[in-house]
Amino acid sequence: MVEKVTEGLYRVQGLESAQDVARTVYGDVHKSTALLRANPYEWDVGDLIKVPGRPGRVEIWREDETVGELIKRMFPNQPVHIYLYRLAQWNGRAKPGDVVFVPER
Repeated sequence: MVEKVTEGLYRVQGLESAQDVARTVYGDVHKSTALLRANPYEWDVGDLIKVPGRPGRVEIWREDETVGELIKRMFPNQPVHIYLYRLAQWNGRAKPGDVVFVPER
């Protein structure tokens, strides 16, 4: 079941620093301290880290659904194309079976 959350999740991709992630999720590298406070451990590729202050929706991607079907389920009555980029940006190479987060507009 789709869950609305007030704190986002971001899947670490590659060798990203806190500043890289802050630029992606906040558009501001100076907000990296908020990420480090919420996630005070070494991050590995694929880890889901907490993103304070970024509300959105969390769901498990079902094995039998396409990415379009997932987005339609997470954001009913909204155009799918609006959320495709955000899904990829925040979840990297997520696949069916993974927990995914998509921020609100």
